[in-house]
Amino acid sequence: MSPDKTSIDYKGANTNKNGEYVFNVNLPQKGSYNYILTFSHNVGVTQTKRGSFNLN
Repeated sequence: MSPDKTSIDYKGANTNKNGEYVFNVNLPQKGSYNYILTFSHNVGVTQTKRGSFNLN
């Protein structure tokens, strides 16, 4: 969630290195952002990680 309370969606690209993904993210505003990462492993279990950060 961006500082103006809108949602921003990005899809990652697999790097083929131990399940690492790369995201190109453009954050247009300074302020507080909340994020939710949702991903699944080969066995089909979906994981969700949540957090926040400030962009000054």
